[in-house]
Amino acid sequence: MFKGQWIHTLAYGLSLAVFYWFAFSQFKNLRVDWNLWGVAVATAVVEELVFSGFVTGYLERFQKRSFWNVFLSGAAAGVMRLPIATFVFHLSPLATLGVVMLAFATTMMHSWVRQQTGNVAGSMIARIGMNLSILS
Repeated sequence: MFKGQWIHTLAYGLSLAVFYWFAFSQFKNLRVDWNLWGVAVATAVVEELVFSGFVTGYLERFQKRSFWNVFLSGAAAGVMRLPIATFVFHLSPLATLGVVMLAFATTMMHSWVRQQTGNVAGSMIARIGMNLSILS
């Protein structure tokens, strides 16, 4: 999970983090709130270990570098958001669809980084960047 091409995974992760910052932050200043950073880092590490690390890694045993491995990881992350968006946050169906699609698309990109480099660190960096840009 942490083997493979470190330079490539860090480059992919930082590139995606910068992209997320420009796409989601609306150019706000990054707040230095340690609670916010803790939530952003903890959720990123756990989600990427589970989806990009375990799910994608497990599926890679059966078929290397398959699109379906990345697709299934994204689908699992999207489906995991359904009960949270629906029952915890009481989002409308359209907003719930947006949450699911965002989770699906970003997890697919992060799983692709893991698939290409053999290392989940870049996925974690990208997710941290996304979390910080959305939460700050």
